[in-house]
Amino acid sequence: KIQYEKLPSLLKTLAFSISLFIIRRSNINVAVSNSTAKTLLINGVPKKRVYISGNGVNINYIEKFKFEGDKSYDSVFVGRISKEKGIFSIIKAWQKVIKVKPNAKIAIIGSGVELNKFKKTVADYRIEDNIVILGRCTDKNMYEKMKASKVFVFPSLLEGWGLAVAEALACGLPVVCYDI
Repeated sequence: KIQYEKLPSLLKTLAFSISLFIIRRSNINVAVSNSTAKTLLINGVPKKRVYISGNGVNINYIEKFKFEGDKSYDSVFVGRISKEKGIFSIIKAWQKVIKVKPNAKIAIIGSGVELNKFKKTVADYRIEDNIVILGRCTDKNMYEKMKASKVFVFPSLLEGWGLAVAEALACGLPVVCYDI
């Protein structure tokens, strides 16, 4: 469904296999969501060793980071720059946005295996002024950029629990994402 290239597909399969080998031998496995727990069970981890803790954000910590003034970005994405996070869908969608609002800007915060390909694709479409790639940021910088945005976009195609969504909501942003 995600259509990885051969090398990333091989590396992801290898990493998953090694992780599963270790997880199956653990005494306790803490999952951050029901879907993550279900994935563990499907892959042979005994139910009696799987616990769901949930995942959350520290709102008091996030509220320390202030933003005053006009919103600098129409939208923001925070996450790993990889196919399963739907990052290339942002390019397609943002091309449609800038047809209606030519100066619309989206901030992209994160790094990952597809970062160089993402940068190249943005450059190929000549929309570098509209898609601002900030890369990896400190918490302070990330929360300030989120608060300087109008909407949080999270087109992830595969997700156990999107912590970035909870962080965006804690920053007071409406969130656009898939119901997965």
